[in-house]
Amino acid sequence: METSVFNRAEYWDKVFSTKNLQDQSWFEAEPSSLEIFEKFKIPPDASIIDVGCGDSLLIDVLLASGYAHITALDVSAKALEKAQLRLGHKAVAIHWIAADVTTFEPPEKYDVWHDRAAFHFLTNQHDIQLYISVLRKSIKPGSLVILSTFAQEAPDKCSGLAVNKYDEDILVKMLGAGFEKLECNTFFHQTPFNKRQAFLVCCFRPPEK
Repeated sequence: METSVFNRAEYWDKVFSTKNLQDQSWFEAEPSSLEIFEKFKIPPDASIIDVGCGDSLLIDVLLASGYAHITALDVSAKALEKAQLRLGHKAVAIHWIAADVTTFEPPEKYDVWHDRAAFHFLTNQHDIQLYISVLRKSIKPGSLVILSTFAQEAPDKCSGLAVNKYDEDILVKMLGAGFEKLECNTFFHQTPFNKRQAFLVCCFRPPEK
């Protein structure tokens, strides 16, 4: 008997086709990641990739803050379409890429790799190692990696899918040799449904080579 293969693009297209922005558990009216950009003084001309961006408001906020070199990557073309429609004529300033991060071939190297909630949806070691391989070949020396995942106290599932949960030691070990941990903090996200989700938010510098 044949077993069905999970299709991430189809799954997430369905999610974004059936949920409004404010009805998504990860929705933030004021994206918390902006504080990290401000803290580390990311310059306006930095090349930024937002991995698993969905149709979140971070790109809107980054544009409004003067950032001009932004790539939006998501497995769901539907999510990107919704974000483009919301931005209107401003959408032409963004490089939109519909692709699975585990097979992504970066067209350039980035100063900032930002992932607020995509990594924890990868639950098998093969996909995790593919993600880390793509991350390594996508970033410049001296860049900033912002990686936000479900913490140990978080739910076991999100949007109907199982997730991996991390603590600081596991995440540092997972990234592998050479990454310098700049900080790791626990952040409690309040969902639109008045539930609290624990996130581990870590920032790293990659190896020089």
